[in-house]
Formats: sequence, structure tokens, C-alpha cells
Amino acid sequence: DMTPHESNTRAALRPVAEQFAGQAPIFGIEQEYTFFDGHRPLGFPEGGFPAAQGGYYCGVGADEIFGREIVEKHLDNCLAAGLGISGINAEVMPG
Repeated sequence: DMTPHESNTRAALRPVAEQFAGQAPIFGIEQEYTFFDGHRPLGFPEGGFPAAQGGYYCGVGADEIFGREIVEKHLDNCLAAGLGISGINAEVMPG
């Protein structure tokens, strides 16, 4: 019956999109992900956990970031594919 699932909060966008159909919308979408090195997140020590949040929180400090070269290559490929991606940032954990 095309009724959206109750958890689909995007469905509430339809009436707003219809109301402002003559305007060009701009969306902000964030996709978080974690890289793994074998069975542990990249940057986690073997058999343990990283230090408490601090230096690596939200990517402060080049020596605290893991996988940046992968993220930058991903950004380059998105731009080459014509996606309107505008930036990258680390979040709350290594990896």
C-alpha cells in the first residue's frame, strides 16, 4: 500500500518537498563508517582498546588519525564521480 515504515522519518519530507517544489533543495547527509584491520577497528591495539577519548576525538592531530589516506581517496573518487560531497572529518573513535 506504499505506507512508509514507522521508522522512516524521511517520509515526512514529502509534503514539504511538494510545498516548495519550485525551489532547489540542499541536503546534508552524513555517512559514518569504521575501518577494520582484521577483526579490530583500525587504530585499536591488539588485544585491547585505545586510550579514552582525547587526542583522536574528531580528528585533532595528524598522529591521532587512522586511515586518512583511505578517506581522502574516497573523497577524490566521489568528486570524480560527480557527487556533490563537501567534506570529511573523523569522529569519536579511531578507525
